[in-house]
Amino acid sequence: MTNEIDKNILPEHVISNFMVRHVDYPCIIRTRNITLDGVTKLCEKNKLVWYDAFYDGFRMQNKEGLIQYGKNKIMIYFIKLEDESVFKLKILNTTESLDIVYLLLKGINKYYTID
Repeated sequence: MTNEIDKNILPEHVISNFMVRHVDYPCIIRTRNITLDGVTKLCEKNKLVWYDAFYDGFRMQNKEGLIQYGKNKIMIYFIKLEDESVFKLKILNTTESLDIVYLLLKGINKYYTID
């Protein structure tokens, strides 16, 4: 169901994961980059459903992951930028959850980096 354009926006397994959990094909919102603290806060308050991490001998360092945001039809995909503690975010949602997405965006505003 995904095409080449979709694969450039998100990995196919992320879209599939959303569709299995929420049935609908996701709308995608790209945001500004976010700090490690922002991603940590999102993971603490929500459910991390998939990740790719590196263990450095002391702690896990997430390279990318997928967060289920509350009980809504919202998932957040994050991927670490190379050699930085900065992440790109993509918010997967449906049109019915758009009001909640706006609240989410305002809530993470303090974690945005200067791009």
